[in-house]
Amino acid sequence: MLLRDYAMKQGFEQINYTNFAQDLLQTRFELFDSRIMEMNLENIEQIVLDECARRSKDGKTILLRPLREALRESKQLVLTPFQIALLMGHSEPDRDARVDFVEFAKLVS
Repeated sequence: MLLRDYAMKQGFEQINYTNFAQDLLQTRFELFDSRIMEMNLENIEQIVLDECARRSKDGKTILLRPLREALRESKQLVLTPFQIALLMGHSEPDRDARVDFVEFAKLVS
């Protein structure tokens, strides 16, 4: 059904399996991305803020590695490695690999 639906949407008489695989992978990524953002954690923003604040040297930003560690080591979030990777993709670091963790926490809540 997926192949037929894909072919119909693309107007193809024949299906290029390479394109289908890429589109299916993108669809799966978008599905997982939407699910991670719909986690049933009422206070995810505060948890991320607390975890990052403990690791921050300036109280405003956190480096990428400590951010990943904060997400991975949090006992309250319990995220899978894939979910952590998706969240890290939304981190928007600056040139020095620093993330404004207040903005990041708002984004993931």
